[in-house]
Amino acid sequence: MTELLAHDLELVVVEAGRLRLPESLVARLRLAEGDLLAFTPGALSIRIDLYRDFLADNWAALAPAIRWTYLFDFLWRPLGAIGPGGTVVMPAEVFRWAAGARLLLQIVPRGSAHVLYLYRAISVSG
Repeated sequence: MTELLAHDLELVVVEAGRLRLPESLVARLRLAEGDLLAFTPGALSIRIDLYRDFLADNWAALAPAIRWTYLFDFLWRPLGAIGPGGTVVMPAEVFRWAAGARLLLQIVPRGSAHVLYLYRAISVSG
């Protein structure tokens, strides 16, 4: 793991479908074993949302008629959890990188919450 910027980390896939988050990140985001994660795969990245941040969202701002839809939309996504030692097991339909792949994890603060984006790292030679 290499810290590139204040909110970007470089990770290496140790085993297909499994990442190990650095202890410093686990501590910084106050992650605990069992924390639920929701994954949104995109063309270039995987968005990772923390369920506890979702629960802490401003539910009162949502119209009562759409609260269940908001919850359903979150839980409909592929889910995973923080495992022992900061491991994250990602569903096969989301995680498409083999052991040895270099990835970039971007941490985006959103108020008191954080959204994580996982990208394939690219090398730029100059």
